[in-house]
Amino acid sequence: MRWRDEAPMLLSKTHFEQVSLETVRRIVEEQVQQEAAAVDEIKKEMLEKSFAEAEEPSVPEVANFLMGSCRKSS
Repeated sequence: MRWRDEAPMLLSKTHFEQVSLETVRRIVEEQVQQEAAAVDEIKKEMLEKSFAEAEEPSVPEVANFLMGSCRKSS
């Protein structure tokens, strides 16, 4: 058997070292946590924005709503 058959990495232009599975898991877990935190932050900002944009109903609107619900129950 020739050395080229045993060590194909020596012939290639690029050399990659193997990374342990533990290291890959750690990196992926960190990325998942960062992405989850980013999604949570976006949701929080969207909720805050929607609450800030929500208008409180005026007194006549509330009165009309209450009068309408009173008429339905009578």
